[in-house]
Amino acid sequence: MATKKLHQGLTQEKTQVGTVTTITYYGTKNDIDTEFNSINVTPTTTSGYGRLESVSKQQIAADLWSLSYKYNTAGYSSGSLTPSVPPSTEVGVKSYSLDCSMISSPLEQHPSYLKKWNYGLARKYLIANKPATLPSTPGWYDTATATSVIPIADQGDYQWFQSTSELPLESGYVWVELAQPTMAGYTSYDEAGYTLTMLERQKTYVAAETVAKAKANKIFTNTQVGSSFSGGNWKCDRATVAWDGEFWIVTLTFTYSARGWNTTLYDTYTGSV
Repeated sequence: MATKKLHQGLTQEKTQVGTVTTITYYGTKNDIDTEFNSINVTPTTTSGYGRLESVSKQQIAADLWSLSYKYNTAGYSSGSLTPSVPPSTEVGVKSYSLDCSMISSPLEQHPSYLKKWNYGLARKYLIANKPATLPSTPGWYDTATATSVIPIADQGDYQWFQSTSELPLESGYVWVELAQPTMAGYTSYDEAGYTLTMLERQKTYVAAETVAKAKANKIFTNTQVGSSFSGGNWKCDRATVAWDGEFWIVTLTFTYSARGWNTTLYDTYTGSV
């Protein structure tokens, strides 16, 4: 006989975080063993009951056995069964944690950087021709970036400055300040610095060591480390192996670069992730 659902074989328990549902089936020992051995308890869902947490079997008579499936809606969003996926504890399957702290970067590295943020602009005039009113800035002033240079036609007549002491002293000439820095005093800005820690379980030290050695100091794509970032990439900056009493744990720490790690200085990981 195939397994059948036990009469009155459904129980439910309401907890502070969700509903626990147990559904019980019965059958011969052979039927129950066959089904029990085929089950892979993973974070899959069953409509109306939630995530499968465990499966248990029990002898209830001479050759009559029961098989109970335990489900839990804990970790699901209100009003729907959209799961929160827990970390895996399977050998070779990875789990993750993410840390973000602020790092100070030069203002010139900001993706929207303009030269006028931290530079003023001055123009040189003959002292006799010094204008009575402040002249306007040239057209290129508002769009100049970190790599922009003063157009050839204007070189010698204009100069960027962070301090007026940088302006040269020339006999018969005077430098007129056309504009002060729009972000005077700013030399840096905060960027989000992300590190991702990946844990992987292995059965032997050699297997764990092999993983750590292969990945240390290598560049990884967002897809390889399982992140949702749309640009940049990661580099494995730390690798450890330690025994937790059950498995050899490989801990890898990746550092994110929004501009991308230098592929000339560091190798790109090409193995199976």
